[in-house]
Amino acid sequence: MCTRKDKSLGDILLYFLGYFFLGQRYISIVREEVIMHWFYLFLAGISEIVWAVGIKYTQGFTKLLPSVLSIVFMLLSVYFLTLSSEKIPLSTAYAMWTGFGTMGTALLSVLLFGELISGFRLVSIFCILFGIIGLKMFS
Repeated sequence: MCTRKDKSLGDILLYFLGYFFLGQRYISIVREEVIMHWFYLFLAGISEIVWAVGIKYTQGFTKLLPSVLSIVFMLLSVYFLTLSSEKIPLSTAYAMWTGFGTMGTALLSVLLFGELISGFRLVSIFCILFGIIGLKMFS
């Protein structure tokens, strides 16, 4: 059954025609395609974390290798976000991308750079985590 709320009438008709002619095989193809887009979103989030942490190593973009790697991961992050937003609603994809990047960068900043973490900061990180889980569950 087509459960996506943002589908156009053409998408819904294509889904049901595909199911009519190909049956369960078509549904598994559609599911695999959607799962792949969630994987793209995961890669976008990882790339976001890598470039954000990499910025610290560039020392104001004076170090060549960290600067180039940071820029490459910036571009990869946006590229994977673009791919993921083909099947995932943009509002969900963007919120999860920024939330995942924020949460990962904050945690790595504590682990790699010894930044202090207060109770309020930890609670805030968990709020972001629960928000990401909620977006995934209800999209």
